[in-house]
Amino acid sequence: MRKIVTFVMGALMALFTAQGVQAQTVGIKTNLVSDGLMSPNLGIELGLAPRWTMQFEGQWNNWGVTDKGSDLVHQWNHWYASVEPRYWFCHKFAGHFISINVFGGEYDFAHLGLNFKFLNNDFRGLNSNRYKGLAAGAGFNWGYAWAVAKHWNIEFELGVGWIWTRYDKYGIGKDAAGQPVDRDLKLERGYHNYVGPTKLALSVEYLF
Repeated sequence: MRKIVTFVMGALMALFTAQGVQAQTVGIKTNLVSDGLMSPNLGIELGLAPRWTMQFEGQWNNWGVTDKGSDLVHQWNHWYASVEPRYWFCHKFAGHFISINVFGGEYDFAHLGLNFKFLNNDFRGLNSNRYKGLAAGAGFNWGYAWAVAKHWNIEFELGVGWIWTRYDKYGIGKDAAGQPVDRDLKLERGYHNYVGPTKLALSVEYLF
């Protein structure tokens, strides 16, 4: 929570600092894709020049559900923050843009019920183990913003990039003898590199 409060306070300071610039150079947004996955998020975008903006974004998730009659907990906990300079081909906050975002955060996943592989990632391990760790990376993005009203935009963004993670692996569920496994018993520490899609956003933005 301390990291989330720090991010929000920093974003608000950036917003207040920008109050002296011309109209419609500050935007506040939320990504509906992340909202739909129960990950509340907030983005603040500052206009720097006619074709340049800077976006600060953060999200947080902290939910867990226990199966009836068992000790298994479906868990998805994470926080994430990113910085993203954007270049607009026509004018800031309108039309096509490209960007590079740098991001990082922490996660704690367990028993998510996933049963597939994607690129060089095997998500099936999340069904039988708990993974807790750090993640950092960077991506190259393309997007498009539609002006739907004087102060409102709808924005689509898609990105690819690289993510590095360091994780601690814990056991969950029951062992071969049917006894519950200690969720805090660390089994191993590992590292993983991912290359592929890193961002999908459909955002609603209010412009000042």
